[in-house]
Amino acid sequence: MPYHENSRKTFIAAGPIPQDCMVKLTAAGLEVCGEGEVPVGVTEVGARVAGEHVGVRLLNTPGTLEVACGATVTLGQLLSSGEAGAVAPHSGSAPLVGMALRAGASGGLVEIMPVFNPIPGTVPGE
Repeated sequence: MPYHENSRKTFIAAGPIPQDCMVKLTAAGLEVCGEGEVPVGVTEVGARVAGEHVGVRLLNTPGTLEVACGATVTLGQLLSSGEAGAVAPHSGSAPLVGMALRAGASGGLVEIMPVFNPIPGTVPGE
């Protein structure tokens, strides 16, 4: 069984996908992640049309990620996937995707420490 020790992977886009966007895997290919969905990672380069190859930094990546911000976030705030592939403040039983390492505003980018926690409702301290 192959094993790759790399936190970057290329996938085929199911449609247009922006850069710095949280994405998910579907039967059709890579798609923009919606609110409360489980992302596989963040796009490094987007896709203009379906069928294009998209470079993704997986959520198990070492280091930090810059991702589109869909709402106002504060330093240290826990984050979930929001609308249109952006991150938003974590709430309810949405899967946790990371922690903000700086404040961010809607429409901008925010640096996060990624976390892969696909099981809703399992955030410590909540």
